[in-house]
Amino acid sequence: MTVVFLGRPFPPRCLIVALLCLGCRGSDTSPKLSQGQDVKSARQFAQAFYDWYVPLSGRAPATHMDSVMARGHELFTPTLLQALQRDVEAQRDAADILSVVGDYDPFLNSQDPCTNYVVQAVERRGGGWQATIEAHCGNGSSTSAVLVDMVRDGVTWRFANFRNPDQPAYDLVSQLRAVRAQRDSVSTTIFLRRDMPAVAR
Repeated sequence: MTVVFLGRPFPPRCLIVALLCLGCRGSDTSPKLSQGQDVKSARQFAQAFYDWYVPLSGRAPATHMDSVMARGHELFTPTLLQALQRDVEAQRDAADILSVVGDYDPFLNSQDPCTNYVVQAVERRGGGWQATIEAHCGNGSSTSAVLVDMVRDGVTWRFANFRNPDQPAYDLVSQLRAVRAQRDSVSTTIFLRRDMPAVAR
């Protein structure tokens, strides 16, 4: 038996395969951007973040990080967001607790930030993209301050990690994980000491 479809004869089995292929093709509605468009889009996302964030960075860490966390779901990947939330909460609970955000600004990679941060370059890195952020200071000097890993999430972007260009082995996600382990170790030690029986004298 032969079936005529779009003016052409098809055996039934071939017709089914053709229809399935057409259905798969029609269901793919995700936007396809060229590499140049990706670079432009990623650059705009990163620059918009720094234009918004830098004026906040002069505030107390707890204050400006509250503003960042309020936008966390639109800025960071779930892994980075969760780690940041735990770190911010720990820093808020006790001023002397171990925390990354209480020690320095992880997004500017500095304890003494400059006044302006500009996306200098964006390039493909593995399954995502990496932006080089350049710090422009008041004395006219500039330096590569941060390497920012980004991934596409549908039609928008998310920050996946922040790296120190002078220390390739350092990255924010690993640092957050290490500091959390230190906090957990300290908390466990304190808990065990409290539960130890008093020594008779």
